Amino acid sequence: MPAPIAVPRPFAYLAAVNFTLITHNAYWFQGMPFEGTAPGAPRAEIAAGLAKLYRKYGANALCLQEVQSNDAYAEIAVALGLEGQYRPGRTYAQYGGAVLWGQGEAAANDGAAAAPVERFWVKARLVLASGEWLALANVHLPSGRQSSKDEAAQSRLAELRGMLGAGPRPDVVAGDFNEPPGGGVQRLMEAEGYADLAVHFGHGETDTHTRKHARRIDYVWVREPLLKRARSYHVPEPAELALGGGRYLSDHLPVVASFE
Repeated sequence: MPAPIAVPRPFAYLAAVNFTLITHNAYWFQGMPFEGTAPGAPRAEIAAGLAKLYRKYGANALCLQEVQSNDAYAEIAVALGLEGQYRPGRTYAQYGGAVLWGQGEAAANDGAAAAPVERFWVKARLVLASGEWLALANVHLPSGRQSSKDEAAQSRLAELRGMLGAGPRPDVVAGDFNEPPGGGVQRLMEAEGYADLAVHFGHGETDTHTRKHARRIDYVWVREPLLKRARSYHVPEPAELALGGGRYLSDHLPVVASFE
């Protein structure tokens, strides 16, 4: 891990922000369709294709879910020229994830959580041009694939509460929440003072899957004081991830958010 960067003061919501964030479930860099839950190493053409897509949108902060190993994280970090922190899945190691940044430092991770965590959460401080920092959290919440629907719903809330209460309070929370709008996750995040950036830009019903079959489960939540600095929210069309023959770079579409 790189040496921590000296951060002089917290983000005051007044300085120039000017950064682009991408959150994306990379589906273990296997491409879709992929059968099973025990991925091997990233497939070279998939990792290269996703890195090209992230560069196209100018990401200088990246939240990735379903990163199966530190080696997989290191491969994409080198390809993008970014630093970051990888966190393996707690109960299911293959459900790891990472935050990558152009300038920043690791802040906290689910190792600080008192309650059990199924997958992961990780926080970073992004260092802005002004020398101030912005706290970013990346989460991947339980889907119910390994538990009942009700158990997963309760676990999502418990993990979110644990994440919000541990380490720096995040200004932005992004990731795969595995729950569509209108549920307990939305109520909790709004009660905690966060706004759904998709709704803010009129994309609340925009799906985030390459095959349009489900409601949105990928989010960028922003604390209210920062909302006025949000410039755009974009979900690429599935065609941008298409490989031909009904195959895609991932089963999820990336979410691109920019701030000024």
